[in-house]
Amino acid sequence: MSLDTARDFNQLRPCFENFIFEAPQLVPDRNKQGEHHDLENRISRARTVSAEQITGFHLWRTFEIVVKLAKNMRHAKDPAYGSLFSRLRLDNQTWNDFETLNT
Repeated sequence: MSLDTARDFNQLRPCFENFIFEAPQLVPDRNKQGEHHDLENRISRARTVSAEQITGFHLWRTFEIVVKLAKNMRHAKDPAYGSLFSRLRLDNQTWNDFETLNT
């Protein structure tokens, strides 16, 4: 059987979850240990491991051949436009990028 999938490894992290290729981990309730009630602790406590996450991780690990494409061909005919969106995606944009998008 052959299965082809695609994934952008630079996309944003799923809210309160791991990427499918990261091992799911239970996070202890830090506040029970007397730590501060900061945002990171509340987010960590909100993470739970579901059966879908465990199944997804194990499914990901079954892939024997992984091909990573290193060059973005979507904007091959307009490299300046492609570079602009690559910078936005990586949160490395410039004021010139914003000016270009607003024209």
